[in-house]
Amino acid sequence: MIAKSLLWRIRKDDLPSSYLFGTMHVKDDVAFAHIDKAITALYACRGFMTEIDLSKAQTVIQPMDYCIPNGGKISELLGFKKFNKASAILRKAFDFDLSTVDRLWPIFVINKLTESLLNEDNSLPLDAYLWEQANRLNMNCTGLEEPEDQIKVLNALDLDTQLKMLKDTVKKVSKFKTSINSLIKGYADEDIQLLFKKSSKSLGAFRNLLLFERNINMVDKIESHNATATFYALGAAHLAGQKGILNLLKKRGYTLKPIY
Repeated sequence: MIAKSLLWRIRKDDLPSSYLFGTMHVKDDVAFAHIDKAITALYACRGFMTEIDLSKAQTVIQPMDYCIPNGGKISELLGFKKFNKASAILRKAFDFDLSTVDRLWPIFVINKLTESLLNEDNSLPLDAYLWEQANRLNMNCTGLEEPEDQIKVLNALDLDTQLKMLKDTVKKVSKFKTSINSLIKGYADEDIQLLFKKSSKSLGAFRNLLLFERNINMVDKIESHNATATFYALGAAHLAGQKGILNLLKKRGYTLKPIY
């Protein structure tokens, strides 16, 4: 059974130790529950990497990248009758206005439903907060993935499958809420195995593109930076599992130590 920890020290041979920290990309206090030990590890590093370079993402990723191509709308794809019914359900369950996100990829609508269940206790999401702290320490800040690559992955996600995921969420609102609450508790408990299992299941047909393939790419990038003590901040769901980053690093000869 993998240890329950969001923070791991990783080291290969005689190279400097680095740290992996599982994050949530939200502003809720739950994401900051383990910030103290993360900051301590940050001070021990020279480099800092999030999933993508947050500075570069601000210029490369445009609002239209989150929208269905060619002016597509969820209301047109679902049909206005089904769209209005879904709108009513989401308004009652989440106080969420579906019409305001009509042009977004359905997978981002689901993300926004998740965010609606969380609070905005802090001015920045956890990843951005850590990026800001690393900048203040004059660390070399960059990303494990290129923003352009994330856009390519997004465009590779089948739209019909995304629509089905959204419709399933609308049909099973209580189940969706229970699942998100379980993820929140799992993060507070540092149960990275639960976070992996729940996230992998929710991604369904997209788990290869959004989780497993990205894990390999991120491990390749970690390998290319292992001569420098680096703090890696990435979504907690990427850590555990047979195809998770921790196991992939172990197979490449790294020693792993959970930091409690």
